[in-house]
Amino acid sequence: MRALKMATLILLTYCTLQSNGDTLADGTATKHANNVNQNELIFSGLSDSAFNVLCKAIIEEAYARIGRRANVVLLPGKRRLSMTANGELDGDINLTKRATKIYPELIRVDVPYMSLNWHLYVRSEFKEKASGLPLERLRLGVLRGLLFTNELTKGMQPVEANGVSQLFKLLTADRVDAVIFTAFTGDTVLTSHFSNHQIARLNPAISTEPVFHYLQRAHANLVPEITQSLQGMIDSGRIREIKDQVRAKLANRNRESYDELAY
Repeated sequence: MRALKMATLILLTYCTLQSNGDTLADGTATKHANNVNQNELIFSGLSDSAFNVLCKAIIEEAYARIGRRANVVLLPGKRRLSMTANGELDGDINLTKRATKIYPELIRVDVPYMSLNWHLYVRSEFKEKASGLPLERLRLGVLRGLLFTNELTKGMQPVEANGVSQLFKLLTADRVDAVIFTAFTGDTVLTSHFSNHQIARLNPAISTEPVFHYLQRAHANLVPEITQSLQGMIDSGRIREIKDQVRAKLANRNRESYDELAY
C-alpha cells in the first residue's frame, strides 16, 4: 500500500504540474512526494473550486489534531472519483450522502461539517419580484458544464457563462434576471469585485446538501478519532474561523482568476 501511495502521489504531482486547469492545487503533492510514510493519508478533492479549497483546509487540520498528516490533492472531477473509487487514494474530503450508495467501498465519517448551498443571485432592485417567481419565469444564468445546474434547469434555456466573472457580468448587464451559484464562492466574488453593483443573494437556498468526509474501509479504525476531531472543530467555532480565513485569502485573487472556479 505504501508503494502504491508513493507512485500515486508522484503521478498526481506530475499531472498537477502539467495541467493548467488545476490552478487551485497548492503544490502539496510536490512538497510531500518524497516524504510519504505510513502516518500520511492522501485524499482527493475537486480542483478549481473555492469550496474544495475550504474543505481541504478543514480536513488537513482535523487530521493534524489527531496526530496524522493529511495530504489533499485537488483533481478534475472524473479523475478524482475514479482514483478514489479504485482505492488509489485513502478517501475524499467532501462528498454528499449519495456517495454511500455509489461507492460502497468508502465509509462516511458521519459529521456534516459543511453544506453546499446553491442560491439565486439577483440585482437588488429585482430582489422582491424575483423572490416570488418560479425558476421557469426567470432568465437564468449558469456556469457551463455543471451537473447540478444542468439538472436543475433541464427543459429551460439558461444563458451559459464560461467563468464566474462572466456569469456575474451577465447579471449586472441585465442580460439575465438571476444567476445560480454557491453561497461561499458567490459571496466571496461579490465582496471582492462586484460590491458596488448592488447584487443580492436570495434566501433560502434553492438547494442545500451537507457534505461528508469519506475514508476507504481499510481505514475504518480512524473513523472514531476523526469524527471526534471534526465535531470538536464545529463545536469550538474553529470551522467558522477557517472559513473566514480562506474567504479572506480568496478575496485577494484578481478578477480574472475567478473564471477558473467551478463553485
